[in-house]
Amino acid sequence: MLSLQPQDRLGSNLVCSSENVVLHRYVDAPLHKSSSQSAIDTELGLLSAEIQSFQIKDPEIVTPSPESLSSNKRAFLANTLQPISRLPDDILILIFTAYVYSSLDDGLGTLAQIITFVCRRWASAATSCPALWTRVSVLGDRPPASLTAHLKTASRWLIDIEIGPGMGTFKHAAQVGTYAARICSITIAPSYALDHVLKALIGGVPGAVDPDSLAEHDPTDSDFGPGPVLRYPFLHTLSITGPDPHFWDPEWFFDARTAPVLTSLTLANLLLWRTTLLTHPPSSGLALGITSLTLSNAPNGGPLSATEITTHHLFLATLSAFPCLRTLHMVGVVVSITPLIRDPRDDDVSARLRSGEGMVLPHIKELRITGLFKKEVDVGMAGLLFGWLSHLEKIVLGDEETAWYAVRALAEQGETMLESLGCLVLLGAWGWAETRKDVRAWVQKRKEAGMRVPCVEVLWMYELERDWERGDITRL
Repeated sequence: MLSLQPQDRLGSNLVCSSENVVLHRYVDAPLHKSSSQSAIDTELGLLSAEIQSFQIKDPEIVTPSPESLSSNKRAFLANTLQPISRLPDDILILIFTAYVYSSLDDGLGTLAQIITFVCRRWASAATSCPALWTRVSVLGDRPPASLTAHLKTASRWLIDIEIGPGMGTFKHAAQVGTYAARICSITIAPSYALDHVLKALIGGVPGAVDPDSLAEHDPTDSDFGPGPVLRYPFLHTLSITGPDPHFWDPEWFFDARTAPVLTSLTLANLLLWRTTLLTHPPSSGLALGITSLTLSNAPNGGPLSATEITTHHLFLATLSAFPCLRTLHMVGVVVSITPLIRDPRDDDVSARLRSGEGMVLPHIKELRITGLFKKEVDVGMAGLLFGWLSHLEKIVLGDEETAWYAVRALAEQGETMLESLGCLVLLGAWGWAETRKDVRAWVQKRKEAGMRVPCVEVLWMYELERDWERGDITRL
């Protein structure tokens, strides 16, 4: 008789109920013809009993049932043998989202739509991901059927619309207008058809007019509705960017009825915002809701002309039209105090704004400026601006030259300016020795006067140590 040693067992977790198990007769030695059949049956019975008496120590090692075995086999084949099913849904969605802005020009639609045609699993994963659909890019050469299908899928969520320049953007805007109730953000790149785009977005297209027919001819007033008929109940952000429009009718603009919850307005074109907000100021209902306003004037190189800069009278008239405005962002030289630059519309507001001095806009709490101050335009603009916005709580200076003028103005005006200022952010300005000196001197004066000392944050300080890249220079 041969005892079963641990190394001879089927597994280290198996325990035999008997030490004497006759295995060598059936494992190592062949059966002899001289052995009686009854003896063989007896030995087989004993062996079967011993095998059945084996106990499994690890509860995780169990014999799978035929049902679970077939299920695991199907899962194994689905996840291993088919390359299209090897990635889990969360990884697939990350890959899809990385290319969400990709589009094809061959009429097949966006990448998000192409994904849904690959297989049922990809279609299910793609249609369950809002990031693939909620940002809709509208270009003039996009097929109308592709845009309609995209908007239909995206209408399950709130949609961000980006309307680019193109010959057919007014036609696409008419398609977008049919989903006005699901749109929360609109970005428009002005072109020669900007007025037609806004008419289609606000006035809509009469039901008798097929939007596809608008591509066959230039739109006329008869192609659009008689007045504002579309409402955007969730529209909170409106941005109009790009070059100067060749034609612009400011009467066609969003108001309190078409966009009742609009809070953020960006007019990244000086001629556009001057015409819109000054010649035809927004309705009181719309102005009451705006809390963030971005004004930009970033010409494509070359010196600035007088027509590209507005006077401080018109600038103050613009800001005073928004009594609930809290955040003001200015990019480029959008305002000037140079007497040589005169706008004939100054006479219209002179009765209300005789002079910029002494006027305070206390409702504006945050100011973000980039490229606002230029030597050839103004040298005292920074001090005058801080005088108008004397209740600022946060200032963000976006470039070195802007920071230099602003900090110099703070130092010259004294520690009593901007008493409620709690945060001053300098972007890329810490490399200038004069700026560092002026900031330290200004902060020290406020400390000595017992006034509130703002937290000064410096971002991208490329001339200092790496561990100072985000610090509080009030402690330096």
